[in-house]
Amino acid sequence: MDYFYTFIALVVAFMIITIIRQKITLAHFFVYFAKLYNERMGARKKLLFDGLNQLKKKRDDGKLHILDVGCGNGANFQFFPAGSEVICIDPNRYFEAILRNNVSQFPDIRASEFHFGRVEDMTDLVKTESVDAVVCTIVLCSVKDVVRGLQEILRVLKPVS
Repeated sequence: MDYFYTFIALVVAFMIITIIRQKITLAHFFVYFAKLYNERMGARKKLLFDGLNQLKKKRDDGKLHILDVGCGNGANFQFFPAGSEVICIDPNRYFEAILRNNVSQFPDIRASEFHFGRVEDMTDLVKTESVDAVVCTIVLCSVKDVVRGLQEILRVLKPVS
């Protein structure tokens, strides 16, 4: 277990250096990192994301609208219920091409929109009360204004009936 935390520390250090050098390199690095992370945490993520299946069953049309904050390369898509429509937002514009390429691996998931931006600045990007669920994994640590980001998340979520 100590090796895992050492590995994470090295990954974080490498990410900081990469951010300084070039964001495109960071996007490609995260593709690799997301694969490792999902291998390590996949069983736990599957349990956590099971709530999305339950939410989908409650909808009359069986269609689920998800906002994936910090979507990166679409690493969470494998955990989304079939038929989900996903709005993606990421502060690194270089992820869009990678995400669009990766989404072909998940034919039952539709990435309807990709926005270059931050969760705390979604006012012009995502409509009020337009999504059933918001997914944020490994992203809130890099949000500049967490309170504003959470307010935006509440704004875009559909009311619970």
